[in-house]
Amino acid sequence: MGLRTTRSRRTKRPVGPVGRKARKARKAPIAPLSTIDLQKQLDQRTRERDEALEQQKLTSEILRTISDSPTDAASTLGAIAESIARLLDVPDAEILRLDGNRLTSVAKYGSAPQWPLGTIRILNRDWVTGRAIVDRKVVHVADLQAEDRAFPEGAAYARQFGHRTTLAVPLLREGSAIGAILIRRMFVKPFT
Repeated sequence: MGLRTTRSRRTKRPVGPVGRKARKARKAPIAPLSTIDLQKQLDQRTRERDEALEQQKLTSEILRTISDSPTDAASTLGAIAESIARLLDVPDAEILRLDGNRLTSVAKYGSAPQWPLGTIRILNRDWVTGRAIVDRKVVHVADLQAEDRAFPEGAAYARQFGHRTTLAVPLLREGSAIGAILIRRMFVKPFT
């Protein structure tokens, strides 16, 4: 069996068993998606859209708060902490300011008992927020109570206060750390 070609004005098209199979494959109908599959896809897209809209709304609130109160830093930072907690669905959020080798809690949202406003902690890599600032990187720990070797001070705090999943994000200005945002969950559930 040879392969014949036919000439047309546009292209040479193979004729024969191979050419026929290729044309049939191109013309084969695509299996339709079931209604259930389509509904699942629609629900997923709707959730993604709703999450994006909520993030935009909270970001807008943060920016509005900052622009409305340029001289009232405490209330601005408090509003930012609240927006972060709502955005990430956590009961509390904390903002810390770096001053030399010390971190001061300058804003909080929620009723977490650890570290009242004004609390000062020495900066080091043995706890999550300290490491985020020193390394100038986000530090995310799924279960801080189980991380004695990596975060000895942080693991002790976690056992004392009961928090588990912990996330610290450094606040940077021109590449230098000026503080951090700290959020915690009282159960193990990594942030996504």
